[in-house]
Amino acid sequence: MRPGKFSDGREQPMVFEAGTENAGQAKGIKQVLLERGIDVAAHGLRMKCPNENVDVSATDEVLMCCARHCVASQPDFRSQVSLLEETISGAGHHCLFLPKFHCELNPIEAYWGAAKRYARANCDYSFEGLKTCVPKSLESVPLASIRKYFRRCQHFVEAYHLGCDYELTKYAHKKYRSHRRIPGSILQEKDAIIAEMKQK
Repeated sequence: MRPGKFSDGREQPMVFEAGTENAGQAKGIKQVLLERGIDVAAHGLRMKCPNENVDVSATDEVLMCCARHCVASQPDFRSQVSLLEETISGAGHHCLFLPKFHCELNPIEAYWGAAKRYARANCDYSFEGLKTCVPKSLESVPLASIRKYFRRCQHFVEAYHLGCDYELTKYAHKKYRSHRRIPGSILQEKDAIIAEMKQK
């Protein structure tokens, strides 16, 4: 386990050191907080908060509602990024997490969809056939199409940022297909656009 940091910058090991009774074992939340000067028993902190919907990122303060949120709201725990993000950034790439279940924001989904179409049309559905067909299917998607997928996703991001819902965003992307961006005036036109959508 990676060590934490005390407020003065010293490292706080997350496992018991050699020469102690529990050497090599992970410290619990209670022990981590105790070493930081927060006595769980004295503060009457439960392990788990009765309120599950506490947003630790909403405040800069150390939360004292339960032991878990108290640890999670410590400055060094807040600033810790995931191992995945750390690995990607360490390799010199940018890590961008997209919302779950919003494939319209992820251009790779459209790319994979086009590759799957090619694979289904040109594969004999044997394992050996798939091994040769899958690389070909990934190469079959033209660069112009990939650029369209990225532009489409950028339109969705812009429209969501302007406050449009999914249906209005789809319509705006279709209407402003030849434009590089969706205009900010789309919300002023919203009522007219919705009326036009209902007529079709």
